[in-house]
Amino acid sequence: MCDKHSSEKSYKYYPEDFGDLTVDVLHMDLIFDVFEDHTVVDSVLHVRTKEVIESLDLNSKGLEILSVKVEGVDAEYKVYTDDDLLEVVLDREYDEGEKLRIYTKTICRPTENILEGLYYDVTPSNCPKTQITQCQQWGFQRIVPCIDDMTAKCTYKTTIIADSRYTNMLTNGDVIQSISEVGDGRSKIVYDNSVTPMATYLFFLGVGTYDTFKKKFVYPNGDNFELELLVPPGSDEDRANVALEVLSDAVMWVYLFTGKDRYKNLKEADRLWKLYKKRETEDYGSKKWKEMHDKFMVEAKGLNFGYKYTGSVYREIGMQNSDFGGMENVGNTTIVTNRIMPFEDMTDGGFSYMISVKVHEYYHNLNGSEVTGRSPFEIWLNEAVTVFVEQQYARFLWGEDYCRLEEYIGVVAPDVGVMARDKSAIAMPIEPDGFNDTNELITGVTYVKAPEFVRMIETLIGKEKFVKGLDRYHTRFKHGNASREDWVKAMEEVSGYDLSGMAHSWLKKLRYPELKISKSFEDKTLSLKISQLNCEDEPWEFPLKIDVYDNEGQISRGVLVWVRDKVVEVDIEDLDHVNFVSINSGFSAFVDYEFEMSEEELYKKVYLDDDVVGRFMAWDEIQESVKVDMLRGNIEEVPEKFLELMFELIQYSVSDFSKGAMPWTLFKGVREYGFADRYKDLFDLNKKIKSGLVEKYFDDLLGMWESIEVEGFGGYLNEIEMIKRREVKNSLLSLLVEVEASEKSQKVWEIVRKQFEESFSASDRIVALNLMARSGNEDEIDYLLDQKDWASENLVRLESYLSVLSGISDPKLLIGAIKSVLKADWFDINQSSQQRALLVGFAGNRKVSLETEEGLDFLKDVIVKLAKVNEYTTFRILGGLGQVVNMRDVLKENVVEVLEDVLSRLKDEKCEGVKKNIENILVSLA
Repeated sequence: MCDKHSSEKSYKYYPEDFGDLTVDVLHMDLIFDVFEDHTVVDSVLHVRTKEVIESLDLNSKGLEILSVKVEGVDAEYKVYTDDDLLEVVLDREYDEGEKLRIYTKTICRPTENILEGLYYDVTPSNCPKTQITQCQQWGFQRIVPCIDDMTAKCTYKTTIIADSRYTNMLTNGDVIQSISEVGDGRSKIVYDNSVTPMATYLFFLGVGTYDTFKKKFVYPNGDNFELELLVPPGSDEDRANVALEVLSDAVMWVYLFTGKDRYKNLKEADRLWKLYKKRETEDYGSKKWKEMHDKFMVEAKGLNFGYKYTGSVYREIGMQNSDFGGMENVGNTTIVTNRIMPFEDMTDGGFSYMISVKVHEYYHNLNGSEVTGRSPFEIWLNEAVTVFVEQQYARFLWGEDYCRLEEYIGVVAPDVGVMARDKSAIAMPIEPDGFNDTNELITGVTYVKAPEFVRMIETLIGKEKFVKGLDRYHTRFKHGNASREDWVKAMEEVSGYDLSGMAHSWLKKLRYPELKISKSFEDKTLSLKISQLNCEDEPWEFPLKIDVYDNEGQISRGVLVWVRDKVVEVDIEDLDHVNFVSINSGFSAFVDYEFEMSEEELYKKVYLDDDVVGRFMAWDEIQESVKVDMLRGNIEEVPEKFLELMFELIQYSVSDFSKGAMPWTLFKGVREYGFADRYKDLFDLNKKIKSGLVEKYFDDLLGMWESIEVEGFGGYLNEIEMIKRREVKNSLLSLLVEVEASEKSQKVWEIVRKQFEESFSASDRIVALNLMARSGNEDEIDYLLDQKDWASENLVRLESYLSVLSGISDPKLLIGAIKSVLKADWFDINQSSQQRALLVGFAGNRKVSLETEEGLDFLKDVIVKLAKVNEYTTFRILGGLGQVVNMRDVLKENVVEVLEDVLSRLKDEKCEGVKKNIENILVSLA
């Protein structure tokens, strides 16, 4: 809890603000009397003192205080609005170890756009207003006075009273009193959450109208619980059952393939997985199901597996409006509705996200709920380990190469990758010194860079020791809180490694290591010198995998170097010859490096490197070199050799769909300073490259496109294969539209329109619209704009369509389209998914938003409008603008002018986080 009398600081919150509490929170008895415009909350907070106290501070934000009592007697209290605190004056001095009860009666009021605490979600027609909570990180104090701290883990008994028309009245725990009428058209239900003590940010309350679908989940030993899916009324039952199958598989995978014996049990787990999937084809409880289950039980007997769920129901609730894709809530996980089940209009990216978010939020029951970080400074720990396990599950379904290449591209993509974002003026370390708003901690640093730190630990100590360390951490701190030192110590104990220095550099320092690597080869010895260019006084520590290839294209030697010093020299001996050297194979370390390779070596690497990431690194360096040469004017036309290489990569992806179209990804940007921010030039350059390729290979590319067969939905596991095929086919179509010959061009655009009008795939339809948006062809853009009625038929489709609109290439058409949408009755700016798709998408269309006068003017309006509605969404735009420190002067001037104008217009608005971020960007340029 922060000091209500604190003086002015650089940040609002520091680690010392989250020290030991003066009390242990034991339990809360809560009664929520829910009405459409307010909720009356009666609370009894049970605590035990840890020291002598005469008063107790409770977090209380925006609440109307009706009464405060101590042990049932009226008490004095003070409200500190600026610090969101309610100071309760106790009736006497309480000694250490005494128990007491604080009674409060308060009113909270739901909002439309503050997606924290209690707020309105999308409500079905003719139903009472849907209301749900979002408590991460400090939303609980918006609904009840409390000690809103991650260490205040306690049990709960919760009563909900609300309109009887609601189909669901939900909170954490098991139902101990079923729904009953209490009169006046209102009902009551009572829950008990006493098995797993819960941090306040995991509390959930929801009243709404849903269709509920159920599936029984049964472990090998017969233990079972109910899986429930709550989605909008009228949802398709078959598609809901697919969503439950995806969830059930995730739960069973976590049980069979995690835990300290994961690698010891790998063969047995594989066999049990197949038995489980066979069992699930039979009707639950049928004779055949029982026969399969008996076999399942015998095969699993005596084996140690991973996490088992402890509740009687695990429920996924669709939340249409949320700053986050999902939120674990101990038994009641909320997932953004557009991604909770495979709706007809869900794109392939949404389908992939649906699979990942389910296992992610479920695993939080262990990592985050049973074991919780000590403070918001440990949010990364709750998330990074969970993302790491989520990625392991993705590999199980999609394949190692596909997943690792996708992760790598997400890290290094110029302009939009996490490495580029990590250089923003407002980027923070994984574990910052301070913060102003907890939402500042929910970034790519937390969800991408931090999991890469976890992966580096695994790479260094080995997979078997890693899972043992993770199990020790979860066992030691079960039902408690842990710090990053606790996690690191568990890894050190099982491995014998000293990881403290590595953890400190990665968690506390900005950015990432930048290396210069030189090589020499003499007397059958390859000598490498690895120099850290940005380590200052404290070198980074990381595992660097290096593979040496011989003339036959085979790895003659592979080494893993634990780089711990500013300069490290490595000698690899007894080599007859060196064809090429692959540095950082598999992206073993989150680093950037300079390593001189000839063009010949790079081409060899593309063809021969055994590692899919290594091959892509070479392809990336080749395309970067070609683009920069063209931007500099060194060459005018795309080199034939480059086009031939790209064509061969395409041919390979068509013959082997396992990696999708990623191996020949053509990045939108470059990393070279002085060229990275020439967005319009880069857009035109990419079109030129594609045009050159398709002019040279049009018939071949069209033939490939025609040859790829994609089936309709045949189960979600089969859909994974179809997604990869569609990815290749649609990437080919994105090339074909760049053909310049009029007859060929007309043919291709007929294909595009036919794909939109006739394809059974939502992704196919959205890809077709995207190609129209980026075409610069007025006829195609007019056709795109005419689809607004089609798009507004449902919220899933609308989100995709708004994202398409944000990418229109023509500035006037783009801004005109967005202004038209903002006035439309079917657009709701309070909906975060619509904000992100349209307005954050516009800001990311930098060839317009930063390089044109009309784009800059409109960007000001967008930021001001969003800041008043949703600060978290606004942070997304500011994070991109924070990259201004790496831009050329003309763009710096543009961005500074935008931010200064925005700051002046927000002077009297309550959006302190946005204003602080803008000030930080401007200070970085001073």
